[in-house]
Amino acid sequence: MMALGIPGDGITAMLIAGLTIHGLQAGPLFMTEQPDLAMLIFACVMVAAIVTYHMRSA
Repeated sequence: MMALGIPGDGITAMLIAGLTIHGLQAGPLFMTEQPDLAMLIFACVMVAAIVTYHMRSA
């Protein structure tokens, strides 16, 4: 729901609030106006998921 700008939980609400504080509009326009930042956030989430997986399986 982050892509629509609708927070599904508290963490997403804080992320959207942080983007708003920095002058970025959350929602579908975020993906078209800031594609580099959107891909960076996506990549960071993927790296965090991989690191978490490896830490739990060790």
